[in-house]
Amino acid sequence: MELDQLNKALQDLSQENKLYSGLIKIIIAGTHLFQGSMSLADLQLKDASSDIFSTESVWGRMIWSKLTATSNRFQGRLRQAEAALDEAFHSLNEKPNKAPFKYLLYLPMARVLYLRNDLENAMEYVFLSLRYTEHMDLLCETLEANELLSSIYLAMGQVDKAIQYALKTQLLAKNAGVRRFIARTDAFVSTVFAAKGDFRFIEKWSGKRNLKADETFSILFAMECQAEAARLVAQGRYREAGKLLEGLHRRCLKRNLMELVLEIDIHRAAILDALNDLEKAKIVMEQALIFSETEGYIRPFVDKASFISQILANTAAHLSNTTCSSHVKTICQACGVKTYTPRSSKHFTMNGHNNGITPREIEILKLIGDGYRNAEIAERAFISLNTVKTHTKHIYEKLNVKCRMQAIIRAKELNLFRA
Repeated sequence: MELDQLNKALQDLSQENKLYSGLIKIIIAGTHLFQGSMSLADLQLKDASSDIFSTESVWGRMIWSKLTATSNRFQGRLRQAEAALDEAFHSLNEKPNKAPFKYLLYLPMARVLYLRNDLENAMEYVFLSLRYTEHMDLLCETLEANELLSSIYLAMGQVDKAIQYALKTQLLAKNAGVRRFIARTDAFVSTVFAAKGDFRFIEKWSGKRNLKADETFSILFAMECQAEAARLVAQGRYREAGKLLEGLHRRCLKRNLMELVLEIDIHRAAILDALNDLEKAKIVMEQALIFSETEGYIRPFVDKASFISQILANTAAHLSNTTCSSHVKTICQACGVKTYTPRSSKHFTMNGHNNGITPREIEILKLIGDGYRNAEIAERAFISLNTVKTHTKHIYEKLNVKCRMQAIIRAKELNLFRA
């Protein structure tokens, strides 16, 4: 159903019909989410909450919790997504007769666990979800569950099972005849075969899809761009892949799709490293690692472990004494990166006295020195406001200062602004 039809249906409803009003607003929020319009999705979810929670509908509350968690996750708020789901599970535990509604929460929780690299528990939740979604013939949820199950098996090294579930997803979508489901599963299947080293499917998909970088944005489009970038990288066409991802990065950042920004940055860092743009590669990877520490992301790095191992090791060495070093070590271990062996870099040797300040932190520090506020720094550095705050916190710790003015004075003493 189109947005204008949904809005008309909402207007035609009686003000007393809070449940249906809330449910329509949730559907509208889901449509905005698919289009990547996160601010509009959040506004609709906020409006829907007052309607849904004014009723006794547990089902409505679980649907709202599920989409709220998904919205938080896409915006890189993985901890908030998990908290929303935990709260919903807790509320159902207090109402044993409503326990079957947990099926609505299993899949988004499985996705959170997968991103934290907790594969066994993620798989358990996916199978719990499938038990209900297949029985109730819920196509969208069944497709997503099979897709996630394929990803989990691939992560576990069980490639044949990964392909089995990927092809099952594709068949379900084609039988349903829903165009956007078919497009999504075609792109997904091609990436699963590419991970196995079979690039026939992704070449065929790419030729048929004929992706254009300036197409109308959607979550599906972002997924397809990443698949196309993977194809270009496999062919050694790094500059083309980097250009495609850089454009996608800007569009995702503008929409606050920070989980996608993280995935893109991980890929971009490895591409920049392959192009011998080592300093920029370190900055991008450092940005990804710092952001991942705030929310607990691990799997996006592991999924590209073979491609990012060198730049990951290189960057991790310079974060070894920061507050996020424990999380970085966890990521390195999960990726099979045993030791930190950084290449030499002039930006990391400032008169032999750098206080552990990284190139990205120098950039942020210079913007602070120029008088820019956090929101302005985020815009100029193409990062989120939370990432600016994290960088600033690390700068204060390394310089042993408590405010901006002290940081500026200390930076001048150490000649950091000349770096």
